[in-house]
Amino acid sequence: MPIEYSHEVFPVQTLPTGDHFSIHAYNFKGSKPGPHIYIQANLHGPEILGVPLVGKAIEYLQTLEDINGSITLVPCSNPMGVNDATLALDGRWNKKSGLNWNRIHDVNEQWLSLEQKNEFYTEQFHKTGATIEEKLAAALQLIAGIPEYMIDIHAAGLYSCNYMFQASGTKDDFRALETELSIWNAESNNPPGSFKSAFVKPFEHYPGPKPKSITWEVCGDQHIDRKTLDARWYALKSWLNEKLLGIEPNLQQAGPLWGQMSDFKTIHSHEHGYCIWEKKVGDIVKPGEKYITYYDPSNNTFFPVSEKKKFLLVSQYTIGAVGEGEEIGELLWLE
Repeated sequence: MPIEYSHEVFPVQTLPTGDHFSIHAYNFKGSKPGPHIYIQANLHGPEILGVPLVGKAIEYLQTLEDINGSITLVPCSNPMGVNDATLALDGRWNKKSGLNWNRIHDVNEQWLSLEQKNEFYTEQFHKTGATIEEKLAAALQLIAGIPEYMIDIHAAGLYSCNYMFQASGTKDDFRALETELSIWNAESNNPPGSFKSAFVKPFEHYPGPKPKSITWEVCGDQHIDRKTLDARWYALKSWLNEKLLGIEPNLQQAGPLWGQMSDFKTIHSHEHGYCIWEKKVGDIVKPGEKYITYYDPSNNTFFPVSEKKKFLLVSQYTIGAVGEGEEIGELLWLE
């Protein structure tokens, strides 16, 4: 029996021109038992590398005769955010409401089945006066169903390590993605980071097995680099082959560096001015070692910065001219 394939379209916003911002979902169902998988990308507008990455997965699945289980893929999960993505931080929040697009799934409803979940979100999607956040959240939840595995693909910055946020109980479930770093929370079996307060939030009271989910930070904010895309596709294809075809992955590295969420920090600019990075992403920076310098042209001064503890430089954001306190990157304390 050949694989079953369908393409669904969910219009979530109508423009004055009559055009629509729509979510496109690609569904594949095999004839043999297996997991249900949900993968989405581009929830934040400028984080675009995941779009062709998911597209390559769709293209690959269309060549297969059969799979174990089923999978749903959404290459662009937020066309409104893409439309706003004129700068690095634009497209991450709704400009009108100020809400982060990745914090729109909070609900108090408890359901006991997929049918109850779908009924709740169908009503939310069609209700009079629904906000765009409510419609988007409802559309994505209706598309996802109740999967066994969920991957939300993001991009931490123009330059970043290949890393993920995952729950401690899913340590080996995403090993085939071969990330350099995995951030987890030892005190909870929920994934830390954005996914914990986003997509899996509605499953907190679900009595059945919770989705095994990660946020995968693939790099590629505002640009698509062919070498990075090919490397991430090699890893994702290996993971898909493991879950859907039963093919053991040919792992190329010993495993990721594991870091606690409590040691993972956003770097805020220490001064206003122009940000000059002295270290590269992936560097281990020693105590007292200069890793960033700020230049203030108003008084022609350079201000070097170091830290008192050793850390891994995880990501660097794109904006080089900053105000004091702006987010400019991420680090992981190593001691």
